[in-house]
Amino acid sequence: KQHRITILSSILRLELRISRQRLQKLAGKGNWEDQLRQLSKDQDEIMDKFLHRLHQDFPQVVHTKEALKRIEESSFQKRTKDKMRELVKKMSSCGSFTAARQTMGLNKKSFIQLLKKFEKIKISPITLPQKAEIDVHEAVSNYV
Repeated sequence: KQHRITILSSILRLELRISRQRLQKLAGKGNWEDQLRQLSKDQDEIMDKFLHRLHQDFPQVVHTKEALKRIEESSFQKRTKDKMRELVKKMSSCGSFTAARQTMGLNKKSFIQLLKKFEKIKISPITLPQKAEIDVHEAVSNYV
């Protein structure tokens, strides 16, 4: 509206900053133009890896109540369900996966296995705020 432009649909803008060292690892050593061409070819794969690392890209983000319900309905063992419920609750108070993992006292391997359980039931341990006006938020990769 500032420039009298009407946008017909929402726009999601993502930017990645890649260090020279990472650039050389992704695109190989060579001149600048060759590296840019290679990055251009691989941009979808690079973005997918980045989003997965950043958001773990679970199929759906739901409210805490729904997440706990789906955990209860799952076929996992009681101990696994307990850890999954604990993680959902910790994610509400902790600022990151790392902080939640540390407060739960899990090693990295166990934590990754726990996250894979969430992928199996197609939800994220990160839940929507209670005041959210939506019931389900689809995966970030659906918007890219």
